[in-house]
Amino acid sequence: MKAEEFNLDVIFNEIWDFLSDGAEISKGDFHLAALCTLSDKKPRVRTVVLRRVVKEDYTLIIHTDQRSAKFEEIKLNPNVSILFYSKENKVQIRLEGIASLHTDDVLAKEQWKSSKLQSRKCYLSELSPGTKVKESHCGASEIFDSHTPSEEESIAGQKNFCVISIKINKIDWLYLRSKGHLRCMFIIDKDNIKKQWLAP
Repeated sequence: MKAEEFNLDVIFNEIWDFLSDGAEISKGDFHLAALCTLSDKKPRVRTVVLRRVVKEDYTLIIHTDQRSAKFEEIKLNPNVSILFYSKENKVQIRLEGIASLHTDDVLAKEQWKSSKLQSRKCYLSELSPGTKVKESHCGASEIFDSHTPSEEESIAGQKNFCVISIKINKIDWLYLRSKGHLRCMFIIDKDNIKKQWLAP
């Protein structure tokens, strides 16, 4: 199939459908992504979980600990990049955008309320992410080694919880096919979307 036969509008909508599914399907290809931030002009990348997609606003939602390095990095430079890859569909999606941090607002409270108790366990650690320890340790109290925190027990971790909202302004789509790869780009400026085929 020739590149001209692929419809850029269809691809753009499919990207957001893939991402929306990724936020809902924990075992899906688009549930995990690589988030890149900048620290002293050096890239830092880590795996994150896609928690929610606001398709009409071109926004991705992920969670983090306020004490993490990426929290401080985004405070200093909100420009981020996030990478998804689907082995099943042979599609790579690279997105760029502006990240904002939410710790005690409506969005943060909504996301905390909708998060699973098992996920809240991460925020109950007395240690900041990246703290040096003498031996392997999950950070949380040993009491939670044997059980998931209750709703009441999990409240203590809310002070460490943060939502990262990423407003997407650029998408680079790559389809890895045996006949020859296809690639295109979308630049988003509010409701104005520039679509362009690229050489792979």
